[in-house]
Amino acid sequence: MSTNQSIKEDDLELDVHERDRDIRRRSESAKFDDADRNVSLFDINVPFEPFTKSPSDVIPFSIFSCWNLLRESGFSERAFNRIVSTAMNRLAPGETGLLPLDADTLTGFMNFWNSVRGIAAEPQITISPKGNTQVEWVKDCENFLVMEFQPNYDVFISLWKDDQPMEGIRSRETLPELIRGFDVMDENPLRWSNAP
Repeated sequence: MSTNQSIKEDDLELDVHERDRDIRRRSESAKFDDADRNVSLFDINVPFEPFTKSPSDVIPFSIFSCWNLLRESGFSERAFNRIVSTAMNRLAPGETGLLPLDADTLTGFMNFWNSVRGIAAEPQITISPKGNTQVEWVKDCENFLVMEFQPNYDVFISLWKDDQPMEGIRSRETLPELIRGFDVMDENPLRWSNAP
């Protein structure tokens, strides 16, 4: 290997590490309060060139694997930032026992969201203690819908209407049937939103 080739490879390695540091710095400096946001996670572009490190060293794999789905989801910047920041906080769960966000559950939700976003309000999106994507549509304390996407392609559904629970597990493939059932209700729970 010539000296020039060695210098070019060293420069390339330095560029990759510099890019990784820049992405980490930008994501760590992001503010999640809409009033004083300096840098938005929504504006970070994830390079799809080879990494010398795992992409999940910078961004959680669950987010990295769904990046395009998330960016094209139509979510508000606030919701997008909340998903990313919550997933990043779960990278080092420590003694809490909380599991990191499971990529399959986020992908399952994103596919579901793409099929209903034209008729649904933006849900509250959280991560369950098991690392599953959990979404909630809330009208009030007696009327809410919770869906927890499981890694085995099942979805746990809990619908409380007028303080009466209807709960069960459905496969992701049968969700369109469930949506049609919501449309015949006097109020479609996917339209409930008590967002601040």
